[in-house]
Amino acid sequence: MNTILLKSIFLPLLALAVQWVMWPWLKPFVWFLFFPAVFFSACLGGLWSGLISTIISIILVWYFFIPPQFSWVIENQTNLYSIVLFLVMGYLFSDSQERLRLAQQHIEAALAETRAAHEKNRLCMSEARFEAIFEQVAVGMALVATDGHWLRINHKLCRIVGHSQEELLLQSIENLIHSDNSETWRDIVRPVLAGNILTLSIERRFIRKDGNPLWINLTIALVHNPDAMPNYFIVVLENIENRKQAEEQLRKLAQAVEQSPESIVISNLEATIEYVNEAFVKNTGYTRDEVVNQNPRILQSGKTPPKTYLALWDSLINDHAWKGEFINRRKDGSEYVELAVIAPLRQPDGRISHYVAVKEDITERKQTEVALRESETKFRLLAENTTDCIFWLEPNGHYRYISPACEHIYNCSPEDFLNNPELMTNIIHPDDQEAYRLHLANHTQADQYKLEFRIQHKDGSIRWLSHYCQPMYGEDDEYLGRYGSNRDITQRKLAEISLQDSELRYRELAERSPLAIQVFSLGGETLRVNQAWEKMWGVPFSALNQYNVLQDKQLMAIGILPLLERAFSGEAVQFPNHEYDRACTEEVLHPGGKLWIHAFAYPVYDAYGKLLEVVLLQEDISERKRVENELKRRMDELERFNRAMVGRELQMIILKREINELCQAEGLPTRYVIRTTIPEKANN
Repeated sequence: MNTILLKSIFLPLLALAVQWVMWPWLKPFVWFLFFPAVFFSACLGGLWSGLISTIISIILVWYFFIPPQFSWVIENQTNLYSIVLFLVMGYLFSDSQERLRLAQQHIEAALAETRAAHEKNRLCMSEARFEAIFEQVAVGMALVATDGHWLRINHKLCRIVGHSQEELLLQSIENLIHSDNSETWRDIVRPVLAGNILTLSIERRFIRKDGNPLWINLTIALVHNPDAMPNYFIVVLENIENRKQAEEQLRKLAQAVEQSPESIVISNLEATIEYVNEAFVKNTGYTRDEVVNQNPRILQSGKTPPKTYLALWDSLINDHAWKGEFINRRKDGSEYVELAVIAPLRQPDGRISHYVAVKEDITERKQTEVALRESETKFRLLAENTTDCIFWLEPNGHYRYISPACEHIYNCSPEDFLNNPELMTNIIHPDDQEAYRLHLANHTQADQYKLEFRIQHKDGSIRWLSHYCQPMYGEDDEYLGRYGSNRDITQRKLAEISLQDSELRYRELAERSPLAIQVFSLGGETLRVNQAWEKMWGVPFSALNQYNVLQDKQLMAIGILPLLERAFSGEAVQFPNHEYDRACTEEVLHPGGKLWIHAFAYPVYDAYGKLLEVVLLQEDISERKRVENELKRRMDELERFNRAMVGRELQMIILKREINELCQAEGLPTRYVIRTTIPEKANN
C-alpha cells in the first residue's frame, strides 16, 4: 500500500516537473500531462490511488498553471469548469481501473482455483497410477528412510521376503541383509547419499522369514526434499534366486566341462574346432590357440583304419551319435589310443549346430588289458600248480572256480565242489562248523577274513586249514563274491601244539626254579616274574606297573645298566656280583634292606630271529657274601696272629680249625690240614 501511495504522489509531481519545463510549448493546455499521470496511477493502484493522484494534480495545476499563476484565485469561470471536469474524469479513470483490477483479480483467483483443481486432479491421478504401479509391479518395491527403516512396502516385496507389512514396518532393511555381507545399509547407500551416482544397482543375499537365504537384485534411488536435502529412498527388490541358481548350474556345467578328466572338443558342422577343454590341452600337448579354427585331422597318426572315419561320418550325417577308437598322435609325436563318443548338438528348435566329442585316453587301459591277459595266464599257471587251494565263491554260495590242489587237501575233486556247494561245510570238523557258517553268513560285510579250522577226510584223519578270503567287485562295483585260498597247516599246527606244551613245561620249570626270574619287554617293562622272584624281593608282580628297569637310577649308579642295555640289544650278559639297596628304589616300595645279587641276562628270539623279550636270572648271594666276608675277616685275623704272636701255635691251630668248619658249612673245601692234635682241655 505504501508503494502505491508513493506512486500516486510521484506521478503528478513528475508531470509537474516535465510540464513546467515544456510549458512554453504546451501553454495554454494546463492539464496536458496530468491526464496520463492520473490514468497510470489508477492503473497501478486502483480507485484510491487514482483519486489521490487526481486531487494532487488539481492542486498542482491550480497553483502553478491556471492564471494567475502561483495563486489560488480563479479569474475565469471556465477554469473552474475545467477543474470539475478533470476531477470527474479522474474519478471515472480511477473507478474503471478499480473495476478492471477487481475483475482481473477475480479472473486470476478463478484461474488459480482452476489450476489448483487441475493440479490436485493430476496429483490424484499420479498417485493412483503410482499406487497401481507400486502394488501391481512384478518386483518388490518400497520407500525406505535414509536410516534404513521401511516407510512403505508393496505386497510383492512381502511375498519375496516372507514378512507381513506390519512386521517390516517395525524393522530396518538391514535386518534382512544376510550376515555374510560385510557392508551395512549405510555402506551400501553412501555413494548415493554422497551424490556420486543417481541410481545404485547391486546384488546381495537377503534372509527370508523362514531363515532361507535369497539372492536379491537391489536398485536404489534417492528422493530429495524441495530444499535438496535427502528425503527417502525408492528401493526395488527383484528375486534373482532362480537366476543365481541357473548361473550356478551353468558355472558348474562350465567347470565340469573345463575340469573334466576326459578331453572335450566342440566343432561346427564343417568340423572346425571351436572349443577344447584343459584335459585336451594336457593330453595332446597343443595349446588352445593352436587347435581352435583347425580341423581335428591334425591329430591323425595314419594308423586309424579309414573305415572308422567312414562309420563316424555316416552316423553323424544320419543324426546319430558315434562311439569308437582312434589312434592319434600328440604334438610331441607320441602316439596314444583314445575312446571317443561324438554326438550332434541340437538347438532348442531341433537344428543341429555343432558336434561334441568326448574322448578318453585309453592307452593305459589297452596296455592293462594286455597285461591282464598275461596275468590271467600266469594266474592259471600258479593256480594249477600251487599247493594252496584257490577258489572263487559266488554270492549265492556256489563255487565259480576251485583249483586242482583241492584233491590233495580235501581228497575231493574240483567237480565235487562245483556240483555240491555244501561239500565244504560237510567236511569241516563239527566243532568248527559254527564258525564257518557264521563267516558265510557275513561274507559281504568283511573286507578281509582269516579263519583256521579242521576238516575230516573220508578215512577219519584230521587236517588243519588256514582260510583266507576277501570280496571281489566288478567295474560297476557289483559284488561278485569272494576269492581266496585254503592252505594245509597241519604240520604247523602240530608244531604249535608241541611248542605250547614246551612252553607250559618251561613256565612250570620257571615257576619252580630256585632262581628269581624276571622277563622284560623290549621297552624295559616287566612282563612276568616267578614265585622265587617275589619271595626274594618281597613284593608281588602287581607292584611293578610303574617300574622300568632301563630307567633304574641305582643300576646306573653301580654300573650295571650299561651291561643290561647290551642284553636289550640282543647279547647274553653276565653281571658282576653287586649290592642292591631295595629301599632306594622309588618306583617300587621294597621291604627290607640291601641284597647281594648274582645275575645274568639273555635275549629271547622268535623263529625268524626277531628279538622278543629279555630274561633276567637273579640269585640272592647275601648269605654267601656274609660268609665270605666273615671268612676274609678270620683269615685277616689269622694273618695278624701269625705276624704278632709267633710261637703261639696252639692258637693258630684253633683258628685254622674254625676256618675249616666255616668252609665245610658252606660246602667249600677246607683250607688247612691240621696235623697236631689239640687236647680237649686246650680246645676249650
